[in-house]
Amino acid sequence: MKPQIRAYALALAAALVATPALAQETAKPKTMSSAEKIAVIDSNRDGIVTAEEHAAGARAMFERMDADHDGKVSAAEMDAAHRAMSQQQPPKANADDPPPNERPMDNKKKE
Repeated sequence: MKPQIRAYALALAAALVATPALAQETAKPKTMSSAEKIAVIDSNRDGIVTAEEHAAGARAMFERMDADHDGKVSAAEMDAAHRAMSQQQPPKANADDPPPNERPMDNKKKE
């Protein structure tokens, strides 16, 4: 095989191998940060999630995923809910929320 043809063949092979990897990379949904997740279920906005707030958040998420309201979440319902959530923007902080480093969770001393 001529060197020029070999170079083209190698470039084409590399492009074909890289294309699925690039497509997979861009298909990843944006994940929420821990602070964003806390903001969603922190009902009293103190920057800390109690067991009660966590349970209420889990219940709300379950009800959101249970599309047919039968008290069960199927794999199809979960997949559909995750697809829908990945297309939404994460919740923004409220104007009343304290800035970072002024929230109780940011001021805990690391030991």
